[in-house]
Amino acid sequence: MSYSQNNIEQLFKLIGNIPNQEYSCGIHYDYIKSKNSVWPNQLINLKTSENDLDRILAYIEKRSETGNIPSILMLKPNHFDNKIAIELQKRGYKSGSWTAMSHDLNLPTLSSFTPQLQVKLVKSNSDLELWQAIVETELMGNHSLDYELLKHLLQNENCYFFLGFEKSKPVATSFLFVNNTNAGIYLVSTLEAHRRKGYGKEITLQSLVKAKEENCKKVDIQATELGLPVYLSLGFSAQGLIHVFRIQPS
Repeated sequence: MSYSQNNIEQLFKLIGNIPNQEYSCGIHYDYIKSKNSVWPNQLINLKTSENDLDRILAYIEKRSETGNIPSILMLKPNHFDNKIAIELQKRGYKSGSWTAMSHDLNLPTLSSFTPQLQVKLVKSNSDLELWQAIVETELMGNHSLDYELLKHLLQNENCYFFLGFEKSKPVATSFLFVNNTNAGIYLVSTLEAHRRKGYGKEITLQSLVKAKEENCKKVDIQATELGLPVYLSLGFSAQGLIHVFRIQPS
């Protein structure tokens, strides 16, 4: 099964209906903007031709500088967006990439790898605060997430927060969003001092198991270089690169 951006777009639309969040579909791009949070805050679905690219980028630079829109642009892993990525790289924008991956849940699900990690679904606000603290430290560079946004997602029947414990210490996180038969796994993290113990793999596996329980057929994920071999070992297949750029004057 091939990777699709549909799950993350549906998640962004859900977030956009929460107070202090904004999801907008425009002529040249769509975006999700969070007033009190470093995440998600992204531009997606860039709509342009190569001939019109300079004009659209200048427009994005101007609007992002004034804070009207986010400056982070996420491209799709397809041929046209890969061509656009080459042009953006020539312009010197700061950039990175993730690997687009998908998992066919019709295949047999693997069994638990790491019994030392006890994974639980977050149900309480106190556990949500523990989850938030790990994600802020390990994924957000100690920048803040909007706790009220997370509480709204916790109350949604299609959102699942996973928290992994080594004995009684919370050390790992993941987040699962279910949209019909397609799920997405996001915000997988492990405290630095507890890495290389298989905890990221285990909590991702438990997210896959839950997606299968919810009758999903496919799960998508955006993998960092660190996470790529972990997800491959769980049966995800690589589907190309997702290029990410900060559209600001160099």
